[in-house]
Amino acid sequence: MHVIIYEFEVKTGVDNKFKEAWEKLTKAYLDHAGSYGSRLHKCDDGNYIAYAQWPSKESHAIARRKLTNKSRPLLDELRSTCSNVKILSQLEVLKDYLMPS
Repeated sequence: MHVIIYEFEVKTGVDNKFKEAWEKLTKAYLDHAGSYGSRLHKCDDGNYIAYAQWPSKESHAIARRKLTNKSRPLLDELRSTCSNVKILSQLEVLKDYLMPS
């Protein structure tokens, strides 16, 4: 399993819009692009961290192409709420003891 950790610096006053866009985009990746899902966390500094799981590095690499025409604009919608988005790390899972939520 391949994991990507993102950090989102959200513009002032648009936290709810960001969270709605993140949720819609995450569901689109789940429904159409083979994602295993994602968790969104809020940091003490106000930024957000997302932990996204994919079957493999290759499946993540082609995921955008699998989005429907209707869901592709969600990428821009999410980005419009952020002053910065960065990938903090890409990881391969070796052992997994997380319980399903």
